[in-house]
Amino acid sequence: MKKKTINVQSEGETKILAESFIEYVQNGAIILLYGDLGSGKTTFVQHIAKALGIEKPVLSPTFPIIKQYVILSRFDKLTVNSAKELDSSAKPQNDIRIFYHIDLYRMETEQDVQNIGIQDILTEPNAIIAIEWAEKLGSLLPKKRWDIHFEYVDEFKRKITIEKFEARNPKSETNSNV
Repeated sequence: MKKKTINVQSEGETKILAESFIEYVQNGAIILLYGDLGSGKTTFVQHIAKALGIEKPVLSPTFPIIKQYVILSRFDKLTVNSAKELDSSAKPQNDIRIFYHIDLYRMETEQDVQNIGIQDILTEPNAIIAIEWAEKLGSLLPKKRWDIHFEYVDEFKRKITIEKFEARNPKSETNSNV
């Protein structure tokens, strides 16, 4: 998936989209969410969290700004006896362990964003990071990311555009011209 636009007509369809989307996401993924108030950003993040197995309520972190959730893999949920029966090579090597939900709505400047420690979070290798109001990242915008734009159509309908950006490797670009 490079860029795709989907029209959803209910929260149920938003849930299905979030569950499908999360299948494409890997460790270290950064999901940037854009859109007006009430356009569906937080609802989408809530469904991502549920798809990751987070059972706690996921509320918008407008005032705490950053919320961190531990993700238990299916291996963590096994009993001690059943875990002993597993071959250790069956355990995933790059397990997603943390989900960050960040809301930059109250940030006024790029310096405010830097002051919350965002640069350390953005380099967390075993995490998925969802950032609402991502336009406030400014020059901190990562090259490798998912951009999701939410457009309010009416009370129930939303237009959601998902686009994947990948960091370019300058060496491979140079070699491709040879």
